[in-house]
Amino acid sequence: MICHAFPPTGGPGVQRSVKFAKYLPRFGWRPYIWSASGVRGLPCDPTLVSDVPECAIRRSLPVFEWSSAVRDWGEAVRRRVGWNSQTGRITEAATWRVERMLRRLGSQCVPDDCLTWALRSYGPLCRWVRREGIHAVYSTFSPASNHLLGLLLKSTTARLWVADYRDLWTDDHTGAASRCRRDRINIRLEDRILGAADAVISVSDRHTRTLQRRLHGAHAGKFHTITNGVDLDDYERIARRTGSYLFDDLAAPFRLTFVGHCIRLRFPPEIRQGLDRFRHCARAQRLPIRFRVVGLVSSDLKPWLDSWGCDAEMTGYVDHDRALEEMTRASTLLLTIPRQASGETTVPDPSAKLFEYLGSRRHILLAGERDTMAARIITDCQAGTVCPPEAGPLADALLEQARDWSRGRRGTGCPPDKLAPYTRQATASELARVLDALVPPTSVASDPPHVG
Repeated sequence: MICHAFPPTGGPGVQRSVKFAKYLPRFGWRPYIWSASGVRGLPCDPTLVSDVPECAIRRSLPVFEWSSAVRDWGEAVRRRVGWNSQTGRITEAATWRVERMLRRLGSQCVPDDCLTWALRSYGPLCRWVRREGIHAVYSTFSPASNHLLGLLLKSTTARLWVADYRDLWTDDHTGAASRCRRDRINIRLEDRILGAADAVISVSDRHTRTLQRRLHGAHAGKFHTITNGVDLDDYERIARRTGSYLFDDLAAPFRLTFVGHCIRLRFPPEIRQGLDRFRHCARAQRLPIRFRVVGLVSSDLKPWLDSWGCDAEMTGYVDHDRALEEMTRASTLLLTIPRQASGETTVPDPSAKLFEYLGSRRHILLAGERDTMAARIITDCQAGTVCPPEAGPLADALLEQARDWSRGRRGTGCPPDKLAPYTRQATASELARVLDALVPPTSVASDPPHVG
């Protein structure tokens, strides 16, 4: 399993792979994990380490960044010659310029700024794969360098290779909007990756169809949809720690909770206007409310949330267990899919957060179109309400739920029996079926061929 980010590195991107690793041994597959250590820009979440099974074997390669090395060198020189000396000031200016140049060069790397890590990983990973008798390779996007490393292993070792897409790459709105030279190279690289992979997995049927079109309908059988999911063990752990699974204090204010990165992409003007209208109407009707944002808030949205005063609460980044506990304490969970071109590619509609919302058994309010996968899942699971991503319908739906809460009626969430297809154990079994179909039983009994 090639996963640049893996626990104790946190964030939503690591959970799909770590849950696969947790449950694959139940279906006859032992995970060997190759990751990076010291990933900058991502949080640390030690709570996810407990999901790594004891049978898993892990190796990691430190991330080497030239800009960090230059900065460390500059600080060492300035400490030796004096921070405020003329040589120290010259060194500081030179270091800043070189760092900026290196960051600019890193942003232009193909496929991404993890290229150096992938190329440094190639040799030791080839030796590890052959020495351990690995039968199949799994790589996950993003970053795209995971897939590049999978492609190199495929061409060198001839191992069977599964390319997993948590999001779209060059078919994402950012890739579709720009066709500079770097993007054109990435498109050709992705075409080669899709052609060489023995199986390609994505998180929604719409994403799968998009990837299939890249090969013009050829090899349709190797494309599979495996959604994200919810690990019910996480909620049982919360119940053991807190003594309760759900918190229903109807005397408390109506708590609207959003879990995730609060950015303008997820909160365009019409959704912010709907939330503001809901707040003003609730105040006029003397309905006590709280809007709780669990996660990071972008700098351009923080003034908007500050304008809510005591009606809005921002926790900042929290670990995974705390995020799940916040879900169970909500009156209503907010999920937004703005109306725009490529909406399912800009805001990952079938993200892990949706399924964890379902697992919390809280009422979900989706501000999005009814033809999205999220809307269909919420409707099929009888887990909440779907309204258009417009100011009026969003405010009306929230007001109705706040009134019900004040009258002692709690909105119902997903019934436990509806969750079965979306558990992490079920999704791991689907990946195991894909692997079983690729690797004949006779090859598992012997070492795979060494090629290259």
